Amino acid sequence: MKNIPILFLLTLSLQTTNAQNFTNAFPFTLPAFDSTTQEFLPHFEKHNIADFITTSADGQFMSAGQPIRFWGVNLTTGACFPQQTDAPGVAARMRKMGINLVRFHHMDNPWTSSEGSLFLQNGSTTSLNPVTLDRLHFFLAQLKAEGVYANINLNVSRTFTEGDGVLYADSIPEFGKGVTLFDGQLIHLQKEYARQLLTAVNPYTGLPIADDPVMAMLEIANENTLYGFWKDDQLQPFAEGGNILSRHSDTLDLKWNDFLSEKYGSQANLETAWQNGIIGTPEELVLDGGFESGDIGQQWLIELHETSQATIAASASDPYEGSYCAEVDVTQATGTDWHIQFEQVGASVEMDSTYTVRFFAKADSPRAFGAGAMRNAPPWTWYGGTGGQLTSQWREYSFSFTAPEANDGLVRITFSLGQEAGRAWFDEVSMALTQKVGLENGEDLALGNIRRIRYSERLAFHPQRVADMAEFYLQLQKDYYDGMHGFLTNELGVKVPITGSNALGGIYEPYTHGSLDYIDDHAYWNHPWFPNQPWSPWDWFTENQSMLGEEFLGTVPGIFGGLQVQGKPLTISEYNHPYPNIYQVEMLPILAGYGSFHGADGFMFFEYNGGDPADWTTDIQNNFFGLHRNTPVMALFPLFSYAFQKGLIQEDPNPVLVGYSPEYLFNMPQDDDRHRWENYYPYDQNIALTSSVRIGGFDLPQAEINVPQVGSAPFTAATDELVFAPQEQLLSIQTPRFECVAGQLENAPQTTGGQMQIMQGGEHGVVAWLSLTDEPLATSGRSLLALASRVQNQNMVWDGTTTVHDDWGSSPTEVQALDVELLLNIEADSIRIYPLDPVGQEAQGFVLLPQMAGEFLVNLNQNDWQSLWFGVEAFGTVTGSEEGFYDKKISVFPNPVSGSGRIYVSGLEGAEYRLTDMQGRAVQAGFFEKNILLEGVKEGMYFLVLKTPAGSVVEKVLVF
Repeated sequence: MKNIPILFLLTLSLQTTNAQNFTNAFPFTLPAFDSTTQEFLPHFEKHNIADFITTSADGQFMSAGQPIRFWGVNLTTGACFPQQTDAPGVAARMRKMGINLVRFHHMDNPWTSSEGSLFLQNGSTTSLNPVTLDRLHFFLAQLKAEGVYANINLNVSRTFTEGDGVLYADSIPEFGKGVTLFDGQLIHLQKEYARQLLTAVNPYTGLPIADDPVMAMLEIANENTLYGFWKDDQLQPFAEGGNILSRHSDTLDLKWNDFLSEKYGSQANLETAWQNGIIGTPEELVLDGGFESGDIGQQWLIELHETSQATIAASASDPYEGSYCAEVDVTQATGTDWHIQFEQVGASVEMDSTYTVRFFAKADSPRAFGAGAMRNAPPWTWYGGTGGQLTSQWREYSFSFTAPEANDGLVRITFSLGQEAGRAWFDEVSMALTQKVGLENGEDLALGNIRRIRYSERLAFHPQRVADMAEFYLQLQKDYYDGMHGFLTNELGVKVPITGSNALGGIYEPYTHGSLDYIDDHAYWNHPWFPNQPWSPWDWFTENQSMLGEEFLGTVPGIFGGLQVQGKPLTISEYNHPYPNIYQVEMLPILAGYGSFHGADGFMFFEYNGGDPADWTTDIQNNFFGLHRNTPVMALFPLFSYAFQKGLIQEDPNPVLVGYSPEYLFNMPQDDDRHRWENYYPYDQNIALTSSVRIGGFDLPQAEINVPQVGSAPFTAATDELVFAPQEQLLSIQTPRFECVAGQLENAPQTTGGQMQIMQGGEHGVVAWLSLTDEPLATSGRSLLALASRVQNQNMVWDGTTTVHDDWGSSPTEVQALDVELLLNIEADSIRIYPLDPVGQEAQGFVLLPQMAGEFLVNLNQNDWQSLWFGVEAFGTVTGSEEGFYDKKISVFPNPVSGSGRIYVSGLEGAEYRLTDMQGRAVQAGFFEKNILLEGVKEGMYFLVLKTPAGSVVEKVLVF
């Protein structure tokens, strides 16, 4: 059983979240094409795009000599090519929401009609679609007019065809990932696509994209990595359980042997470098691994979950060796691999010792399987494993692992077969201490037959052989990036920063980006999981958890743990906590807060819109990733974009600097047991919660890694502006001009500090407060409060707490109402709160007077005010109070009082006064000595403000 599914099951059994539809809802629909300017929303001026984006020596993006940060979004498929009637409104609304960068993604996809792709979908990908190219050009012109930049993606989901001249193109999986980095023909096709896209003249600007400063940056290949696919054992041919064609495997074999010939020159030198290690036969730890007892139940068992059905038996039919083999007959599968496990429990391991598991297996037809070693008791520690495809022929498989703990008799050797029905056979299952192999029998450099080893078997080989394998893949990947970068800049004239790929797997990826201009990464929290059919519209689920409830804040240590290279900008070009996760809004303060602290230079949320065609206007949230109709998220966009772009949250002024040597990188496989999608750091990456880490270089004589220890919760960033409290599930951001509390607001009254305190909260949500002037919140005349929680469609149907299948419901959306009580510290003698409508226009406001000098208690129940935005206007100033002033017993009488009567003041002689109605309008003001004569004041409730140099007092007065 894999560790991730086990943890998932445990979480499901323990969680208490209620994901069903909420009832305290109200409508708040943000218009699709609104671009109006409002007094109480941040203003994003139209940036003049006249100069190309560059990078500075200290690692920032630069525009016209000034640093620039990007708050961006992705557009995919048909949304990249809006109709000319929609494009101006889309661009203008983006600017209003604080978006200044659009990442154009999946423009080369194969699954839409020709309306949603740059290709004609006619069996070839060698020429561009003139209709969608024209729409793209028009849209780029509209974005440029609004001051919004473009991030152009080249190779994303292009699926090569035989019409392109690619042999067996329909057998190249996953958009050619991995092989596009070394197949010469595919690289040539990528260059020709780039030439067509970047050099075609835009008739609406008169410039090709390569010469247009609207392009801010360029990505060569999306989520592609050769080294990462090696880590996942994907670089063998299909027949050997890998994921590439035989010809691509042959190409890698040839390049590998050429690499070794160039490095070592002779067989003798190679033998010296790869000398064999352990000699002798280690103790066998698997009992009856050849099944020769004929009684399989003595040492082996079958573990079944859910509705799975399977049996095991010792079979005398065609064993690999001896008289028997094991037969697993799966008669009913759930589609989840670990729901059926053929296993043995009982072996022991020593901590830090390395073991190798070997076995032979086949199946009645090609089928997926997994194999692993783990602890057979809580906490179900995963030791290592492998996976791939079984074929109809016996084949040997193996993996090695270094035991992270001592385990006496509780090691489980397991084979997962729960994805589909059918029969599989196993034989000669073995586990023993690893023997380090240098050259295998018959391997000869002169014959060019040195085998490329799988990552899962690396620990069974001499460390230098493994280091050479790592160096080979890294160099091949680096050569691809270097070649593409040179082509784009030298031949096509690209003038803006270029990166290679993203969804990085650790520090080895930035190493391959040495000649490139910036580093990019991706991350998702609770990405939907499709247990049976990829991207099934019905069969999916989400873990539906708050990242603020994770001990070390989920995605943050991975993306901010130390991938940033000193002197190069860092972007996160895909990020989301996909819908319908009920805690989704917390992603904005998390990414903006920690991204600012770590000096990130750009974010691109995935996605703003997509589709074939893209729907821009229907008020419905009916997919995982779309944000443009997601009201709570979009309502927070202007505040967090402003805070990020303006640098309101401090960057760590003293980042930790680490450095690596090439030898260190090439030897990382000895310690790196993470998979392709997991970032590996040679230190505790949770340091990201308190300190920033930068890579100083990869060419040091020896590695310098002096990263401090991670403290305990709550985690306070080095700037003291971010505090993450996992036990309370809260994140607070406190800066002079911007503050935020996110998470379980019912726990917020336990927090202190800052100019905003939540005295009473309820649901999970985000409360953010932004100064709209250059003044701190305490003295700002205008500011904006935003309260956001959840969104839902009409008649959404939840199945438990983890899925809605395809029952997304219908429009319009509605948002969950929060009911909070805030204490705001503002140096004013009164404030007016304006609920804002969906375009940001003020509604009738209400006035509040301080309960103490400069302290305003604000009760906001969104059910009453039907808004996510509240403008705050401050009047007058508070100069402070003398010690003991508020200890005085000051009272006014009579109260109630006649509209033409006198008000007497006890305990205070001589002061300025102002009588205001409940809307904050002054009806009478002046200076009094002992009493105040009312001058025909109408009946009603009023505020009487008494102000002296020592302090101010506010009393309610009823006039009859």
